[in-house]
Amino acid sequence: MDTATVKDILKLSRGFTYVAIVWYLVGALFALLIGATFNAGKLILGYCIVLPGVVVGTLTNSYYDIAVDKHSTATPVSGGTKILSDRPELLKTIRNLIVFLFSLSLVLGLVFTIVFSYPVTFFAFIAVADFFALAYTAPPLRLVYRGFGELWTMVMGGFVIGGFGYFIIKGTIDLTFLLFSIPIMLLMFAFAFYVEIPDRDADLQGHKKTLVVRRDERFGFIIGSFSLASATICFLLFYLLHVFPESGAFLIIGLYSIIPVAFAVQSLRKYMADSATMVPSVFRSSISILSVIIFIDAYFVYALVT
Repeated sequence: MDTATVKDILKLSRGFTYVAIVWYLVGALFALLIGATFNAGKLILGYCIVLPGVVVGTLTNSYYDIAVDKHSTATPVSGGTKILSDRPELLKTIRNLIVFLFSLSLVLGLVFTIVFSYPVTFFAFIAVADFFALAYTAPPLRLVYRGFGELWTMVMGGFVIGGFGYFIIKGTIDLTFLLFSIPIMLLMFAFAFYVEIPDRDADLQGHKKTLVVRRDERFGFIIGSFSLASATICFLLFYLLHVFPESGAFLIIGLYSIIPVAFAVQSLRKYMADSATMVPSVFRSSISILSVIIFIDAYFVYALVT
């Protein structure tokens, strides 16, 4: 395999793959914050299970979205690479790589379950998550083509990846994590819309049934703003109601999460005044959402060591 091919494969596994670790650590660090015991080996091996599944999702999206990518324009947060449409000879390689990574995630998950004597529900969690990593664009479900793309992003990005980190450190998935994940899922719900907004025309031609396709870009900006504001309210309620230990952390996180709300409102106003501002606006909003997740990781680390 030549260097150019390797580079193209890496480009196909771009984007969310490279930052998925920050979502994974959110769950793991939260488990530590509420009293779980740290185990570096579990944490590292756990991410070795998660990463192949995340790459499977991005490669599958590229593999089954060739027709859409032909019409798309790449932006910093969205759009296809056009690599597979320009180099169809790579299709077999990508298909084989998807099968290999899917299998690797399952095998590592089984090894982890046996070595650390975890419940069978842990392996079931991995199997279901890996299946739904495929299901976003792959048949038979093709969720994004059936109108479930935003829900997929919300659950996979906001609950499942962080849930892996929590499950690995805590040894279970419980109502505590489910409650904590609500604002994270709201952040990811907003993120889904900001990724979809620049791709509306390409998705329309490719018959994807996203909410932005079925409505319009303005709707995406409005729902994104509402979802981000709801996430901020959740964080502040965690603080006011002392829902979790170290509740003071959620005041700081809640205040920081106002930043993407401000960007979202500004993006909506700019779009209404001039639609040409769409791409830079969604880029700023998307990056601000990522910054909240990174801030949560950083603040949890600070809370744990002080």
